[in-house]
Amino acid sequence: MRKSRFTERQIIAVLKSVEVDRFVKKSAA
Repeated sequence: MRKSRFTERQIIAVLKSVEVDRFVKKSAA
């Protein structure tokens, strides 16, 4: 079982959620 693939997907998901959170905060402010 490889962890690299899973972690890579996890990192992408986290980055996307952070980007969305930033965008929402900018729009709210």
